[in-house]
Amino acid sequence: MNQEIPSQERAGLDALLNTKDFLESSMRLPCVIGQTEDCSPCMFDLSKMPHVIIAGKPNESISHTIHAIMASLLHKNSPEELKFVLIDARLVEFTAYKPLSSYYLARLPYLEGPIISDVSDGVNALESLNELMHHRYNLLRDTNCRNIEDYNSKIRSGLLTTDQGILPYYVVVINELGDYMMTAGKEFEQPLVSLAQLSRAVGIHVIVSIYRPIPEVLTGSIKANFPCRIAFKTTTERDSRIILDNIGAEQLSGAEMLFVCGGTPVKVLGVNVDEERDVPILCGKLISQNPPCPQAILPVINNQTKEKEKIEVGKFVFQYADPLFKDAAKIVVVHQSASTSLIQRSLGIGYNRASRMLDMLESAEIVSPPQNDTYFRDVLIEDTRELMYKLLDIKMELLKQAEKELF
Repeated sequence: MNQEIPSQERAGLDALLNTKDFLESSMRLPCVIGQTEDCSPCMFDLSKMPHVIIAGKPNESISHTIHAIMASLLHKNSPEELKFVLIDARLVEFTAYKPLSSYYLARLPYLEGPIISDVSDGVNALESLNELMHHRYNLLRDTNCRNIEDYNSKIRSGLLTTDQGILPYYVVVINELGDYMMTAGKEFEQPLVSLAQLSRAVGIHVIVSIYRPIPEVLTGSIKANFPCRIAFKTTTERDSRIILDNIGAEQLSGAEMLFVCGGTPVKVLGVNVDEERDVPILCGKLISQNPPCPQAILPVINNQTKEKEKIEVGKFVFQYADPLFKDAAKIVVVHQSASTSLIQRSLGIGYNRASRMLDMLESAEIVSPPQNDTYFRDVLIEDTRELMYKLLDIKMELLKQAEKELF
């Protein structure tokens, strides 16, 4: 039974999801974000957008909008039809969705959990989604289908039979893009933009939230490929222009937003989501209605396609290496763990520098190459004493090399 939406306050999630407009919507991926001035639900079809930016100065309304979009999609789609890829450096935004791991959440092949937090894992996830995108384009070409809707329609009607079956829509949700852009920069931006440019036809859509609307985060390339934008209150007109290419967001109240997608911005009153109540109730309902299915695993990226320039030990000249190389070596040996994120956090350096240092450690035979088409590496040195001898051996090798070159 449809619920009335109060006109003087933000509508609750249940009220919006039980309106006739939403329940009878013909949109493929309907997303409710709030209510308009006439108290009707404001919705858009993510399959048509095809990507969304949600930005403004930090406030709970951004989080509420993300959860409202996810809840809308979960209400309208079965696990066969929809998968989420959740990326959150802050670790807490998506924890309530973990019960849906065997239903709606996709994960990287080398991670046990579905929620991606590490910067390097975020980069790997985007590259993996690009691989999935190209695989799907090849499938559409081979089956003579225009897009994912055409393909799935033929599968359901029996006009087409493939090993793939129904292709689920993938919705990538990145909470606070700035955490990744300010750390990894182009390493993160390039696969994100590449995905956004081409993924609509194959059913992959991206939603990002941004709490610091600055040009270094919301770059021109990202804005060009994210036509649908939601702006909450900003501190200045400049911040509003960065998000919307127009002023206005600086005049909003905390729960109001400006929604724009290729036209005039529309003022919308945001939805109210009780994350501790609404999300667990929704997850429990979905689990009771759907049998578990095999968890979606993102494609493994062939290491040969990501080959990086390596430095051979014989040419490992310390003055050409990073001055923090010895510190990085000690960190991985002490922790008996080798990852870009560990080096990054321990030394307080950027992603690119930490990644190069991991390559140097591999070249010096302190850590192994990635194992078995995953990103796991073994630490080849047992303790700091063995490390000291290893570094001395490298130094002696360098002296011999220098002696040969000089004399």
